[in-house]
Amino acid sequence: MDLLLIISVPTIPNLANIYIINKYGEYPTRAPTNSNTPLNETTSELTNKESFYNNTNQILIETEQSVVPDTLGESVQIKTAFGYKGAAIIYKLKIENNTSDPISDIKVYPYVPDVFLLKEKDKSISLIEPNSSQTVTFEIRPTGECGDCNVSGRVNYYDMASRKRQDIELEPKSLSIVCPMLRGKEINEDEWHDAVGNLVKTEESTREIDMPAESLFTMVSRIVKDMHMYMQKPEITDKQQLFNGVARFYAEGVKGLKYAAQVEVMGGAKKSKLILKVWAEKEDALTGFYHGVLDEIEKRVNVKEYIQDSIVQQYNIHYGDKIGTQVKDSVVQRSNFGTDEKRK
Repeated sequence: MDLLLIISVPTIPNLANIYIINKYGEYPTRAPTNSNTPLNETTSELTNKESFYNNTNQILIETEQSVVPDTLGESVQIKTAFGYKGAAIIYKLKIENNTSDPISDIKVYPYVPDVFLLKEKDKSISLIEPNSSQTVTFEIRPTGECGDCNVSGRVNYYDMASRKRQDIELEPKSLSIVCPMLRGKEINEDEWHDAVGNLVKTEESTREIDMPAESLFTMVSRIVKDMHMYMQKPEITDKQQLFNGVARFYAEGVKGLKYAAQVEVMGGAKKSKLILKVWAEKEDALTGFYHGVLDEIEKRVNVKEYIQDSIVQQYNIHYGDKIGTQVKDSVVQRSNFGTDEKRK
C-alpha cells in the first residue's frame, strides 16, 4: 500500500490523532494533531483496528464517531473512508446501528469545498436493523485546485427508540490533491507503451465541440507539452472531411515517479471530439495530475462542460492485498443534483 492515513477519534470530543505514512516521500505529510505519539508508533496499531478499503486498496482512512449512546453503551457509529478512483475521489460512509432498535429514514449529506463537484448532494437509506450496517458512496470530482482541504458531512435519521430525529455532524477530515512537479524525459514509442502498461490510468472523452479538429489538436498538444512533458512525434490522419490526431507525452516527478498522457482528437472542419488519457504510478497522484492537465486545457478551450459522464479507470491488481473488509454500497435513493447542469 503506497499511502496510509489513519484517523482515530477517542471518546473525548475534538481530539483526533492523524497519521500519514508516506512510502515514497514525494507527497505532503501532516504531523499528528493534538497528540504526542510519534509517527512510527502507528504501524503497531493496525492489527488491533477494524479497517475497510476501497476497491483498489490504494488508500485507507480509518475513522470512528459514536453518538447517542444508551445506558448499555450501545450506539450508532459512522465510519468514513476516502479513495482515489481515476478522475474522481470516492467518499464512503458506513453507518452502523449497534443499538437494539432499528433506525429509519437515514439521510446522508456530504460537505465539500467549492473546489469540488458532487454528482449527488445527498443519499437516503430507508432502514437499518439492529446490529446491522449500510454504506453509501459519493463521487467527488476536483476542479484543478491543488493542496489540502477539508471534507465533512452530516447524517440525520429517525430513532425508533426515542421516537425523535437525531443528527450526527461528522468532524472535518483533510484530503490532499497532489499536483506533481514534472520534468520531461525523452523515450521512444516502444518504451512509452511499456511504461504505461505498468501504470494506473484514467480516461475521459467529450461530446462534439464547436471547433475545427486540427485546431483543437494543435492547441491541446501544445498545452500538455508546455507542462514540461516530452512529446513524441504525433500520428495524424487528415483525409478530406476527417481529421484524426494522436499525441503521446511522458514525464517524471521529482522523485522519479512516472507520468504519461495521450491526446486524441477526431472530427472535421467545424466540430471535433477530444479523448484525454493520463497515467501515473499511484492513484492519488493520478487524480491530481489528471485535473491539472484538464485545468490547463480549460484555461484556453472550454472543454469541461462537454465531458461525458462515463469515466474509464484501469488499476494494477496487487495480489495479496487485504480485501475481505471492503465496504459495499447499499441500495440508496439517488438525487438528480448536478446531472442536468453544466460542469464548471
